[in-house]
Amino acid sequence: MPLPAQGTIFSNPNDKLDPNVFLGEPGFDGFDREQYSFGYVFDHRFNDLWSISQNLRYSHAGTAEKFSLPMFDVSFLDDHRTMDRRAWDDRNHISVFSVDNQLQGKLSSGPLQHSLLLSVDYWYASNDWQFNSSEIKSIDGFAPHYGTPIGPYTFHRPGAAGAVNGQPKRQ
Repeated sequence: MPLPAQGTIFSNPNDKLDPNVFLGEPGFDGFDREQYSFGYVFDHRFNDLWSISQNLRYSHAGTAEKFSLPMFDVSFLDDHRTMDRRAWDDRNHISVFSVDNQLQGKLSSGPLQHSLLLSVDYWYASNDWQFNSSEIKSIDGFAPHYGTPIGPYTFHRPGAAGAVNGQPKRQ
């Protein structure tokens, strides 16, 4: 967790800040991931000269991440004791589908031997990302008190500059 320079590296009129102090909200932070994939490889030889193969794969990963921490500039307010905080609730789902088809042949023309490879592949990916944030009550870095309710959240839509309170977007 980031700590302010004033009170850790530089002096602070309120003394040194405990390097182990937690300035987030206990019990809120967490990370969960679910991922899976499946697929197959299919090969078939028609004879000594011709063969076909197909490779297919589907993968999915979903994450849910919640964390609370001091605001981006990680600095004390004017009293040199309290800091503004923010909570994040971030959800991301990524899916990828791919299939590759190949036809391989061996040909000869007189003394020359040839290999022929024809291939077609398809690939599709989607990413659904929901990014929410909420302000949390300021915290005293030298005497923290926890238990502040978190919310309501503001929804942020990635890829749309300044977009707030929108709907999830497929990318």
